[in-house]
Amino acid sequence: MEFKDYKKFESFFPEHVSKKGANITNEIINIVKICTENGFSKIWEKKGIIDLLKSLFFRVRYLTNIFEIINNDLNNQIEYIIDLLNKNLTKYKDSIINFIDSNYKIISTKYTAYQKNEWDNLCKMYDDSRNKIQTNLEKLKQIKNS
Repeated sequence: MEFKDYKKFESFFPEHVSKKGANITNEIINIVKICTENGFSKIWEKKGIIDLLKSLFFRVRYLTNIFEIINNDLNNQIEYIIDLLNKNLTKYKDSIINFIDSNYKIISTKYTAYQKNEWDNLCKMYDDSRNKIQTNLEKLKQIKNS
């Protein structure tokens, strides 16, 4: 793989973090919608019986509780996204560093005359083995088709 083929972070992040086609605006709208449609049950779940009773009798208290729940849920989502962003930026950065480091090691490797001779012998052995395997496969195909 060449560096120009390396994924850009714009494509790396959504693949590792969000759902396909996810939209932050829609996520926010869903949080607000859930809190407003299920207001009393959300207040009961998140704030308890006393706040629920206050919300039943005082409209301002109801709206305040809903707003606080929405605010907390959004803050939790934002913290989660920031954590994912941080983790994936680190992964992405590390993968690029590893890519560059391994390519640098490959490019900067210098062989002694003995090592070069050994490498050439290994390559020749590999080519010979590959050719023998290919020849044997062709013979097997001929036998099978006969």
